[in-house]
This record gives sequence, C-alpha cells and structure tokens, in this order.
Amino acid sequence: MEVESHLGTPHLEPTRLKRLKAVLNYVERSSEFHRSRLAGLRRKPAKINSFEDFRSRVPLFTKEDQRLAQEESQSRPGHGFGTTLCARPEEIRLFCATSGTTGEPTFYLFAEKDLAVWCEGRARAFWRAGLRPGMRVLIGFGLGMFVGGVPNVVAAQRFGMGVVPVGAESGASKILKFTLLTRPQALLATPSLAEHLIEKAPEIMGSSARTLGIQTLLLGGETGVGIPSVKEKLEREFGARVFDLQGPNMSCDAPEYQGMHRLMDDFYYYELVDPESKQPIEMTNGAIGELVTTQLWKGAAPFIRYTAGDLQQIFTEPCPCGLTGIRSRIIGRTDDMLKVKGVIVYPAAVKNVIGSFQPELTGEFRIVLDQPPPRVNPPLRLKVEYADTGEGFCGTTARDVIEPEYLAGLADRLKDAFHSQLKVTPEIQWVPAQSLSRTASKKDYFERSYDQR
Repeated sequence: MEVESHLGTPHLEPTRLKRLKAVLNYVERSSEFHRSRLAGLRRKPAKINSFEDFRSRVPLFTKEDQRLAQEESQSRPGHGFGTTLCARPEEIRLFCATSGTTGEPTFYLFAEKDLAVWCEGRARAFWRAGLRPGMRVLIGFGLGMFVGGVPNVVAAQRFGMGVVPVGAESGASKILKFTLLTRPQALLATPSLAEHLIEKAPEIMGSSARTLGIQTLLLGGETGVGIPSVKEKLEREFGARVFDLQGPNMSCDAPEYQGMHRLMDDFYYYELVDPESKQPIEMTNGAIGELVTTQLWKGAAPFIRYTAGDLQQIFTEPCPCGLTGIRSRIIGRTDDMLKVKGVIVYPAAVKNVIGSFQPELTGEFRIVLDQPPPRVNPPLRLKVEYADTGEGFCGTTARDVIEPEYLAGLADRLKDAFHSQLKVTPEIQWVPAQSLSRTASKKDYFERSYDQR
C-alpha cells in the first residue's frame, strides 16, 4: 500500500489522468450506453488532457439514467444489468443491488477487477482502524443483495480476518447471541443497527452492549457517526473506537469528528456540483454540494460522472490526526432535503438536535409529511419519543407517568434548540418510549400521510 502515502497530493494527478483516459476509451469501446453519450464529444476520450476538460465535456450520469439503461438492456441484449455493462455477463463474479427510494433495483456489479479494488479499499480502512489479519469481524449489514453485505464478507476474508456473517436480517437477538459466542473484535453495520443493539442488549442479555467486548465499530450506509450525539453514545455504550465508513472513505479517530478521509484517490475522481443547477462547485474548505464520482479502473460497469444524490461538505484544512488530503462529511441526500419557509433541513440535523437531549429523550423521532418533499407547509411536524427512565426526570430513576407540565417545558426547550441551531420551530408530538418502530437496517425517518403512488 505504498501509494497511500501520496493520497490527496499532486503526485497522484498524472496517474489519475492516465487512468481516466484509459477507462474512457474502455467504456466507449465496450458499452453501448457510454458509446452513445461520448459520441457527441468534439474530442475523442484519448484527447481529453485535463480533469477540467473532462468535467466540461462529459455529461453527468444519474440513478435515473442507470434505471433507464437497465430497462433498455432487458429487451436488448436480453439481461437486466444495463447497457452500461462493459464486461460479458459471464465475467461478473458478484451481483449486488439497492432499491433506493423507488423500490426498483439498481445493480452494482463486480468483475474480478472490481472485487480487487473493493478489497484494496477495505484493506486500507481495516488497517487504519487497527484491525489485523487473524482478528474476527461480525458483518451486520444486510446479506441480501445490499452492496455493504457480501462484498464486505469477501474483503474481510481476503484481508485475513475471521468473518461472522450474521447479517442485519437475522435480528438483534441472533446478532447478540453470535457476538457472545464468537467474540469478534469488530462490527461492520449501520449506525441504526448499532443503536438498536444498545437498546436490546439489556433486555436480551441482561447486560450492556459494552460486555460484548467489541473494540471497533465500522459503521456506514447512512448518516450517524458524523452526528456528535450519536458518536458519543456509541463510544460510551460499546466502549469502542467508532469510525464512519462510507464507500472508499473513512473517518479517523480524532476525539471530535473531522469528516472522512479519502482512502482511494488513486482509484476514484470526485467532483461537487450544485444539487439543483448541477453546475460545478469548487472544492474549497467548507464547500457543500452533491457528490459526483468517476471510477478509474476497467471494471464490469464503471461509473462515469455518477451522482447518487449524496450531499457532502468538504474540508481541506489539516486534520488533527495528522493525515493529509481532502475530507468529507455526509450532510444528507437530495431526496431527504426539506424546505421549511426557505430553510433547508435534513434528517441528520434533526437527529443531532434531538440526540443532544438524551437521556430525557430516547433519540428516536419521525418527521411527519403530509405532502411530497422538499416543500413543507410550516411548522415542521415531529413525533418525538420521551424516555421513561433516567435522571432527566427531576432526579428520579423511573417514571410510569410523565407530567404534562414537564413535557410542555421540555417541548419549549427543544423548540428553542431547533430555532437556535436550525432556524426552524417545529411542532412536537410526544410519544412514549419504544413506541416508534426500530430497525436493524437502514432507517427511514419519515412518516408519510400522503398518497405515494
């Protein structure tokens, strides 16, 4: 992994540009979809001599483009993997997909080269997190077709770790049981699952999550670790180091969250664009925009200027951990964005405010929508769980009945926090602890009362 010492530095630019030209020639030659898109360029891919030239000439590739390419390939050439496919179907070694917000699967295909790059990225992440060959890791991501499941099993095996592939679909009881039996040093899962295990451990095991002995949490698939109250809770309850692991990027273990360091700049090229106009945004410190990704290797179906709707904030100032290069923090998704009287609000920001009121609140909430987002008719309506135990209630350790006066005062304090931090004043509907559904997989923070057809 000698190349990693140059990540985030100008030393990589010639290598990345050379790889970009090679992959553009590859997709033009091998993919019907990309051949059509690149046909309109005044310059052939081999003549693109800079990333600026690339950005200005090659159009964005969206999830909708991906779905349309899949629909087209079902009739011609007769498979559902998309006209973006560059490899022969028989060369694909792993088929993964996600349904996203539409319920229609979009494929993530792994030929041997894709698996090699994925495993290299995970090896860099595992090593930085202090994991070593011979350790054990429990995979708590969904093991269906979710890209965080089986690919992580393969990567951990190739790294040399013992893998416990329980999967989120097994439920909290089995995950806790297998953790006690196998005693893994690390857990790979969503932040939602990790929080769910904290709640279920006393009920199922009669002890806290700390007794599981997990030393390292590598959590991804959704925002969570980047929320201060969530990160602090996970570190406290598990007694473990907690890392944000999203794709080829991972946070460091600085006491305060610093964003995720890029671990694979030699294999990816990143851009930022405005989520509405799609115009480029310069990657300066603090810049926020929609992430655009290009893969710099010849895989099964390389993404070329692909945007999946993830909004990120960029950090370019030195990190306290000493590592160099650009870092990023996930703000949310474009389809999660809400506009309340012109103020933009994301579920992660709502969770951060509510989480700061623990232990008076459980941290669980739902955003109630009566019309499709992003526009919200004010006020922003929230269902919020109050806790029934803890010192938050006038120094008592348990409350069977919560006084209305107490909840009214708590609501006022919560509204003040929202107004101060997010510039919105929500309507609070209190619900008892454990009344909102929990999930071991990716969490949906929205409760929709409108017709979604």
